Amino acid sequence: MKLEILETGLVHRSPNEGPESVAATPRPVVTRDRELLCSFHLQSGLRVIDFAPCLSRSRDGGKT
Repeated sequence: MKLEILETGLVHRSPNEGPESVAATPRPVVTRDRELLCSFHLQSGLRVIDFAPCLSRSRDGGKT
């Protein structure tokens, strides 16, 4: 297995406060159809155990 960084950017833009203020533990993968999927957790703050699992999908290889 080889990890190749193609570009960098944001997976999720979080508000400054509230239940979605921190996005953590991103895990990106590229599918056979060249979609980019990224699972991550949202939480209300660092070291707060109120995780909500989330999934972002990009059908254009990560551009959007």
